[in-house]
Amino acid sequence: MINFTSILKGRKRFTYNDSESARNYIRYVESSDGKVEREAITRAVIPHLPENKESYMLDAACGTGWLARSMAEKYAKVLGFDSSVPLLESAKKNVLENCSFVEADVLKEIPTLDRPYDSAVFCLAVHDVKNPKDAYFQLEKVLKDDGKMIVVVANPYYSFPVGIWKRGILGKILGKGKTRLLLNPYNDFARGGREFHWKGSISTLFLKLSMMLS
Repeated sequence: MINFTSILKGRKRFTYNDSESARNYIRYVESSDGKVEREAITRAVIPHLPENKESYMLDAACGTGWLARSMAEKYAKVLGFDSSVPLLESAKKNVLENCSFVEADVLKEIPTLDRPYDSAVFCLAVHDVKNPKDAYFQLEKVLKDDGKMIVVVANPYYSFPVGIWKRGILGKILGKGKTRLLLNPYNDFARGGREFHWKGSISTLFLKLSMMLS
């Protein structure tokens, strides 16, 4: 008998490490929709970063590096890392002198510069991480004591596509029965616990898209 539970639990996380997934992602980032998203996130994130231009910044799971490059226009040193080699190749095509990109996994040892980071941004990637709690702890290790971590997440209740309505096997055979919503793997974050597991003393800020675009 096939154990579907073990198959689902053992499935690989989305990493954009295959060339097709990477190309599709890059195509989206460079599209008009991607531009709107990038501008909205930049406008929401940058005001909450340090005022000191000598700050060291970390872009965790940086993808094509668009946010790292934006931060590099203001701050002394910026490092972006990602586990996707194809995305990093794209990021390295437009490198600023004070901005570097390396391959690394947010669940393992995170690369550092010559001192701890003043701030770390973890943008639109936590839903693809197997254990968000461990990722936050790894990021905390490389931040200075009063450093700031900014986590950007897509609202799991409004992410698209959420899933599809399907009948079970018996319902298909009989042609009737109640349908149920099957969430796509991309929305594991919505199905599981949405606790961020950071210290209670760290404040949180939630912005609506309308606020980000106004």
